[in-house]
Amino acid sequence: MLHIGIDIANGEESPHKLFLALQEYLEGASSETLHVFVSAASLEESPDIYRESAFIKIYPVTQIINMEDNPIKSVGKKQDSAIVRGLHMLKDEKLDFFFSPGNTGAVVYGALQILGLIKNLHAPALGVMIPNIHGDVLLLDAGASPLIDEDRGLDLAVMGKIYYENYFNLKHARVGVLNLGKEWHKGSKWVRKLGSMLKKDYEIDYFGFVEGFDLFISQCQVFVTGGYTGNILLKALEGMYSFLKHKLSSGNEKLTELIRGQIHYSRVGAALLLGFTKDIFVGHGITGPEALKNALIFAKEINKLKLGEKIEQEIRNRSFISKLIRRRRDI
Repeated sequence: MLHIGIDIANGEESPHKLFLALQEYLEGASSETLHVFVSAASLEESPDIYRESAFIKIYPVTQIINMEDNPIKSVGKKQDSAIVRGLHMLKDEKLDFFFSPGNTGAVVYGALQILGLIKNLHAPALGVMIPNIHGDVLLLDAGASPLIDEDRGLDLAVMGKIYYENYFNLKHARVGVLNLGKEWHKGSKWVRKLGSMLKKDYEIDYFGFVEGFDLFISQCQVFVTGGYTGNILLKALEGMYSFLKHKLSSGNEKLTELIRGQIHYSRVGAALLLGFTKDIFVGHGITGPEALKNALIFAKEINKLKLGEKIEQEIRNRSFISKLIRRRRDI
């Protein structure tokens, strides 16, 4: 039996609609239990909607972490929020994975404080699937950590490689570094250093520097960048969908639906927060019923892969080899 933690208390969509969507989702599922975190106010307002069953357990929460709240202060002060309680249940192995469309910063900081980052990693990362003419590609970091240097970039490359290869059952994923040009001398200092490091890394199939437009047409499969740039790029893609929808709204409806099926956030519905042994998924703040159901389908597929354990093992191996090399140099 799979135990899934779901936060419907912190998003911007009506929790009533999301709960009804979960009931619909369960019509096609028989081997999982949904542990749903709902605000106590919503339960009091509509007690007839929120009903437990053999496959739905309800957890009332009295505190909400709003989108504008400071993540660090909120996680510390709002212990009875869905994000904090859900992460604690995940740590205590009462959940197989946890999904929240709430404050991303609070989810990231809460995971760092409650679960702890995999040893020897420098920072977590959000991995997001982006449509490309050759198939989906992986963008990371899409907003978990704005700070970036060559060591964090190498972590991203390793995590992205493991994620992509396991999800698509490939032997070698092509990894590129997002830059303002493909030439070796272009880019910031950390970008150039990372490019040099990846060229020498025999375990990573380094594709080279890639530019913004390559995200949609290149044969590169894993795009590495800092969370600041990655999040801006992701939000630009979301804005492009809204622009195209507006322009095509009075035209070809089939084309509009085709575009929606390719680039709308609800297509996958969730981004995996990498860097932890447990699976944590972050949804868009405006996650609706369709996105929620798609997020759970996607998250179940990812959960089977045990990516956290594989990343932990790879980082451990790399750390051991690095220490061995340093010792030999000191002899």
